[in-house]
Amino acid sequence: MFPISADKLSFLKIADYWSQESRASQDELLAELEGAWWRGQITGNSAKTRLQVLRRMYESRHDLQYVVFVTPNDPGPQTETALADGGVDVDLTPRISVPNETDDWTEDSCNDAFEELAQLPSQQYFRLFSHSICYIELTPEEFFRWLATRGFEVPKFWKRTEGTGVTQTSPLGSGSSNDLPNPPAVNFTGRGAMKRAIQTAFKARFPNGVPDGTTSQGRDDAIYDWLRGNNIRPKPHPRTIQRAIQDLTKVSRVVAKCRQ
Repeated sequence: MFPISADKLSFLKIADYWSQESRASQDELLAELEGAWWRGQITGNSAKTRLQVLRRMYESRHDLQYVVFVTPNDPGPQTETALADGGVDVDLTPRISVPNETDDWTEDSCNDAFEELAQLPSQQYFRLFSHSICYIELTPEEFFRWLATRGFEVPKFWKRTEGTGVTQTSPLGSGSSNDLPNPPAVNFTGRGAMKRAIQTAFKARFPNGVPDGTTSQGRDDAIYDWLRGNNIRPKPHPRTIQRAIQDLTKVSRVVAKCRQ
């Protein structure tokens, strides 16, 4: 059956075939492909651009159950609610930050929204739009070129024709900080700034992972110390730290599997 010689394959088909020779699941690989599309790393034959899809999602925001859209003038429902026992109920529903007026949206002004959406598998968070995203098709040229830029081990399920040559990279060992994708220069301003700062602090303080025996408070204190040393305010809530680290390690696990 393999290698397939198809001229194009959908994200869904690629994830299915790829998972048969990868330690990553079909869902994980599909999420990785969707994330690459939102980040502009791949384009495919999508009928609509990522900016057009974002506009449609925003227009249908009241029908989306698992994400919240926020703007500079509309912060959305509060994220923390005080409880009678003195505790705090924290709403962890993902928030997509977009500019105020859709007529003024550009690729650059919506970059933070694209990054937030890149971390949310469509079938889990916005099924209304999942079908149109899952069935975007890639050519083998674009797929193998993207693999090369990410440093993933090249799968064998799809035949590489002339022009699809890539340099085979050595898979990195799982569990190390090297399994994390190399991010662009971190910007600690604008939407999502605190999340990026926390993730940078975590990788700086724990390049080889959190040592055994470290408490969550000890981990958070190390992150607070890094943030203070870099004049980053205000002090984030512990749940904000937890969520930022969960998103980071989720990406790390998928990347590690793809590279093996």
